[in-house]
Amino acid sequence: MGSQEFEEQLNFANYPELEKAYIETRDFFENGCCNLSPEEVHNQHPAFCYLDKFVMIKFPTYKVRVIDDNVSIEELIKQLLGLGMLYIYHETDTVIYPTMQRVNSIAIHCLELSLLDNRTLVEKIEEKLSTLGYHFERCVAFGLYSVPIEVKDNKIYKIS
Repeated sequence: MGSQEFEEQLNFANYPELEKAYIETRDFFENGCCNLSPEEVHNQHPAFCYLDKFVMIKFPTYKVRVIDDNVSIEELIKQLLGLGMLYIYHETDTVIYPTMQRVNSIAIHCLELSLLDNRTLVEKIEEKLSTLGYHFERCVAFGLYSVPIEVKDNKIYKIS
């Protein structure tokens, strides 16, 4: 499965298959792959080369979108501190249909290293947000796992 195909298949129903592709790719690159060009990495794996120093492997995860004009990133950080590996940021150009009215949208991106751990984390986040009375939705997302590499003569080598 190539990098573009991974993104095209990114939906909740495909998460088990995408997780399997991530694990196989992570194991492949962590165990000393070689003789692939950066283009072959992109075409054959859910991954891409970054700055000729890393292979960035895509993994399926969850994003929680909080749509509430009365909440800030700082407040969410305070409320969600200690739940797990997550990244909180503003989303731009989020609108409500059909009015197309712009709304304050903050994303909480789950960044644990397995689908099971991310599912547990997203459930904890949703439980906390429900308790606080915030409006939110669960969305598909992907994260990036990095493996250090070297590129020599357009071929990738793992750094030991």
